[in-house]
Amino acid sequence: IQTANAVVCRSPDGGEALQWEGSSRWVEVTVGVIGCQGSLHALTPSITVRSSGDVLSLEDKFQGGTGVNLTPPPSDLVPTAVVEAAQGRIQ
Repeated sequence: IQTANAVVCRSPDGGEALQWEGSSRWVEVTVGVIGCQGSLHALTPSITVRSSGDVLSLEDKFQGGTGVNLTPPPSDLVPTAVVEAAQGRIQ
């Protein structure tokens, strides 16, 4: 599945804003899961935002300075109900 990327862009007023890049309306989230077998708990999903460059690899997503993880994702990009549904499906 082709996913969209959230990127940091300069806004007309000189500030920064998050913006979707690409035509896909799918977004990749990362969710940590903790617990013991039979009693797992899904942590709040996050999205990785890149400030520039190409698509982040798995290693890049967790290496300092290459991207920023937003937990939870901003509700204007990923509605709260979608975040909660994804978290519930993982548990």
